[in-house]
Amino acid sequence: MASVSIGSVFYELKNSYRPLFLILIGVTVLQFGLELQPEFFEINLIPHFLIVLLPLGISIYSFGISRLYGGSKIFGRAYFAFGLAYFATFVAESLYVYFLDILNQEVPVVADYFLFSFYPLLLAHLIINIRYFAEKISNFQKITIGTVPVFLTLGYTLLVFSNPVDDLSYFYYSLIFVIFATLQLGLVFVGFSLFRQTVLFSTWLLLLVGIFVGTIGDIAYYYIEILDGSWIGNASSLWIGSNMIILYALYKHQKSI
Repeated sequence: MASVSIGSVFYELKNSYRPLFLILIGVTVLQFGLELQPEFFEINLIPHFLIVLLPLGISIYSFGISRLYGGSKIFGRAYFAFGLAYFATFVAESLYVYFLDILNQEVPVVADYFLFSFYPLLLAHLIINIRYFAEKISNFQKITIGTVPVFLTLGYTLLVFSNPVDDLSYFYYSLIFVIFATLQLGLVFVGFSLFRQTVLFSTWLLLLVGIFVGTIGDIAYYYIEILDGSWIGNASSLWIGSNMIILYALYKHQKSI
């Protein structure tokens, strides 16, 4: 796999620094607000509604891009799968907010099914694109796909077992989500390397950043949830930042079509 030009990466980031800077400021303010006044944000459900509405926006935007590609069997299907992935997240997060935060009741198990379906759908989006640009991936790319999830999943496992855990059943449950989240991250790295000399370079660079931030948020959520259950001030800002970056990436992609 040819190396990616560091200069080109910084060039693309420079062109996008203003919206990325605004996203960073907004997420930082939210994070400090969650840490300093968690009760205010919990009562007003501000981060919860952002977590619900941003995936819906990504889904609508993705379906729109899929429609712009028309009869394309590659990008049309890829972005349709991407839209379905985030629509599933929207449904899952809506159920969580409604039952857990508003009604203070147990969340139906169907919410977890929607939450989990996000991963195979997003993997489908990545695989469709990768297969189009590379009929055969290199050994280094195969190593990347395997190494990233193994390294991050092992790191998550070591973090959990380095602390006392009362219920290991939740760890095994969360491990499934962590494995899929890190697997998609490995595929994003490979996809980014394939698109570095195309008009999709900027989109994939931003998608890489967005999905990476979201993956860290996923791992942080399950790690903190299994230890003390106090997640809101630690993971929600990462998810919100991830979704905002992805929305911006989709906006840039639409402009390039």
